[in-house]
Amino acid sequence: MQIALLALGSRGDVQPFVALGLALRARGHRVRLLAAADYADLAAPYDLAFAPLIGAISDLMDTGMALDALDSARGRLPLGFARRFVAQVAPLLPPLAADTLAGCADADLIVASTLGGYVGLSVAERLGVPLVPAHFHPSGPTWQAPDVSFPPAPPGLPLRGIYHRLSHTLATHGLWQLLHGPLSG
Repeated sequence: MQIALLALGSRGDVQPFVALGLALRARGHRVRLLAAADYADLAAPYDLAFAPLIGAISDLMDTGMALDALDSARGRLPLGFARRFVAQVAPLLPPLAADTLAGCADADLIVASTLGGYVGLSVAERLGVPLVPAHFHPSGPTWQAPDVSFPPAPPGLPLRGIYHRLSHTLATHGLWQLLHGPLSG
């Protein structure tokens, strides 16, 4: 089986896909890692097939903005950040989708990181192949914790569990609302 591993994000998002690719290859599958060009050196020592996506992240993204998003002391993913993020990412989505389609053209299965989920789903639907999401954090609704893009609810907050569950729905639908236009265009 030809498996495409769509690993969008930072090194922490991509490196586990290298390990997954090696395990899948050891079981007889053909594997190709798709990630930003910055991460080709992660696949090279293992002779893991690699397809670069949209160039180098270091050239495409505002690292200050990305660091702001990760700095929970300033509030996680406020609306202003989301708007700036989408404004910067929207022009990258069509070439990202084209590179992903090219890298997955012969795939029988696509495994996508959290950040690669929407573009991966779009490509999987177009190719008529299954997509398996691979999350490295809780990604489904839970009463115990909010979505990773929402701040934790204060202890003692009435209906805290409902807030946690609702945050997952809002994050999923909110991200889709931000990305569906550029991905569909």
